[in-house]
This record gives sequence, C-alpha cells and structure tokens, in this order.
Amino acid sequence: MKAAHAKVKTGTDFPAYVKEIKQLGLLRYEYLVRNGKTIYYGANNFQVSSEAIYTEKVISIISSPAAVKQIIAEHQQGKTDFLTFCTNVADAGVEKWMVDTQNMLCSYYNLDGNTMVAEPIPDSGYQNIRPLNFFEGLILNFERFFKITWPGLKGSDCQ
Repeated sequence: MKAAHAKVKTGTDFPAYVKEIKQLGLLRYEYLVRNGKTIYYGANNFQVSSEAIYTEKVISIISSPAAVKQIIAEHQQGKTDFLTFCTNVADAGVEKWMVDTQNMLCSYYNLDGNTMVAEPIPDSGYQNIRPLNFFEGLILNFERFFKITWPGLKGSDCQ
C-alpha cells in the first residue's frame, strides 16, 4: 500500500493508484479531510487505519458541489498538489471522500453525510476534462459570495 501511495504526486496519478490498490485486495477506503487519516477496508471485515498526516483543517459548513467539481478538475489536470487539494475541498465543505474500488467510484461527502460529487475513476487516466460552463461558473461564484458575505449560513440553506 505504501509503495503504491508513494507513486501518487498529483491527481493525474490517481486512477493508476486505485487500480493498483484494487489488485492488492482493497475494497474501499475513506479519507478524512480534517486530518488526513485514511481508513482502509478489505474482505472479511478487514479494516486498518492510518495516522493523521497533517494538523486539523476546518471543514466549511457550507457545501458547494460546483466548487468541488472545479477543484477536482484542476487536481486531475495536475494543477494542484495533494495538500492544496485537501485544503481546497475542506473550504468547499468536503468532510471526507470514499473510494470504492469495486465500482471504481470516488464520492465526496459533506458534514451532513450527503454526497456532494460522485466521480467515476477511469481505467487509464483523466481525459477530456471540460472547464465549467458559464452557468456552472456563475453558480460557483454565487456560492462563494454567500459564503463570504454570510459565514454563518448553512449549506442546506442555499440549496
């Protein structure tokens, strides 16, 4: 597991990493954004956890699926390193993500446990990643505006 993880430098390396850990027998894992702890799950109720890898991050109570999609796209293009990615998704309201190696799916969850984004994991890297269209960008900027203007506003109030 450590050898497979060491090969990941940016989001572009992620599909190969998932494919490799799947071959090792991993069924799924959960990554906790607040501190970088990972919980791995295997067959026969096997479970093992890693230690936290960074100091606690504050997870925004305001969930922005549009922002998460943009952050993911930029990371998949190799524009951000892993710690920047974690900070950015925390600011967008992601508490954790879960990688399901059986269904090749990565799902991002908010503090309420609701799925914000569910991304299929391709077999051979990310291709044809499109930028946000005008309306998606407008929604993203609208959500950021309300987060800054009314910081106590709950994410569910904006949906």
